[in-house]
Amino acid sequence: YTFLKEKSDIFSKKIKLLHISPEGSLKSLLQKSSNIDYYCGDKFEEGYQDYYYDRDVFQIDITNIKYKDDEFDVLICNHVLEHVDDDEKALQEIYRVLKPGGWAILQVPISLTLQKTLEQPTSSPAERERLFGQFDHVRLYGQDYKERLAKVGFIVKTHNPKRDNWDIDINRLAINPMEVLYLAHKSI
Repeated sequence: YTFLKEKSDIFSKKIKLLHISPEGSLKSLLQKSSNIDYYCGDKFEEGYQDYYYDRDVFQIDITNIKYKDDEFDVLICNHVLEHVDDDEKALQEIYRVLKPGGWAILQVPISLTLQKTLEQPTSSPAERERLFGQFDHVRLYGQDYKERLAKVGFIVKTHNPKRDNWDIDINRLAINPMEVLYLAHKSI
């Protein structure tokens, strides 16, 4: 939210936005903004439906998004790709539905010590938790995440409030000073 408020024109420009696996507080803010044509969806994996989301969150498979090419100006997808078996297919779909010049926020957990993303097939929840940090993760991203985004065609820019000296109080906002925000742009 801080990036959107401080570093983008998302709240002042007429846009069409797709929000995958929408966080409740961010969803509420985006829906209330009269300039945003807001859409949101989730795959509704077992254990999340009728518990985590309101009824206005539609069914979306991120590896087969049922919207036309070049439809959205902005896409937000936080902490989803680490759950998706074929993340490259998901990224290709995100790229496809973004308009030329559109952009996406694509946050995932990233290890500061792994150079290359760790992917190892396993169906055991205990093994996934041991390897990837959570029972329902299928990979742990490494420092190659930016290159994985670029592989499908994105122009990737990174932002970090501490590194980039944003005029905000990161402690008061509880922003992790080590976390990098990944913005993936579709070329014009």
